[in-house]
Amino acid sequence: MTEQELFVAYVQGRRDFSKLYLMYAELKGVSLSGINLSGASLAEGDLNESNFSNANLSNANLKDSNLSDTNLSGADLSGANLESAELESANLSGANLSKASLYNANLEDANLSGANLSYADLYNADLTNVDLTGADLTCTNFTKAIGLKFTWRMSRDELVSACAAGQTLFETVELEGVDLSGINLTDIWLTNANLSGTNLSGANLTNVNLKEANLSGANLTDANLTDACIGNANLSGANLTGANLTKVDLSDAILTNVIGYTP
Repeated sequence: MTEQELFVAYVQGRRDFSKLYLMYAELKGVSLSGINLSGASLAEGDLNESNFSNANLSNANLKDSNLSDTNLSGADLSGANLESAELESANLSGANLSKASLYNANLEDANLSGANLSYADLYNADLTNVDLTGADLTCTNFTKAIGLKFTWRMSRDELVSACAAGQTLFETVELEGVDLSGINLTDIWLTNANLSGTNLSGANLTNVNLKEANLSGANLTDANLTDACIGNANLSGANLTGANLTKVDLSDAILTNVIGYTP
């Protein structure tokens, strides 16, 4: 099926085009709202400025496709392959991107408000100026994501749940002043997180990554920091009395007025 045949069939009322093979499709500026392209192959296609609102694109292959300025609001993109896709200024509000692969995708200025990004892979994706208001970020992978600037205020219970679910946290976490005494954060990444004044007494921080985190004034008495990475972190005024610092990486950490620590 060609692009023209697809468009004619759509105008005539057909909506089910599941598993369609249309590599390098030229569909710029078309309106295909509500279309079913589940499992379709549209890799490297030009869908720029098109309307795919409420479309079913679940498990579709959109790798390397151009979807910039495209309306994908309410679309089902669960399990879709959007690796290296251009989604700059795309409207993905309310879209379902659960388990979608957005590896290396460009989402600069995209609208993802209310979107479902649970278990989605945004490794190395460009999220500059992205709107994530109300988005579901359960177990979303933000590893090496570019331009991620939102902060996420979490309670102790929310942190425990996120860790149990294997959720990637990174610099999104705001935990200033939270009581985390005795908590188990083994192997958790909390780089750039704000833990200023946080109570981490007796916490298990084995192999935790707190690189560049703000731990100023934190209470780390009797905490287990074995193999932890705290390089470039701010520990000024922190209390490390009785803490286990076996093989801990404190390279370039700020240790001004630290209590209970002797270099």
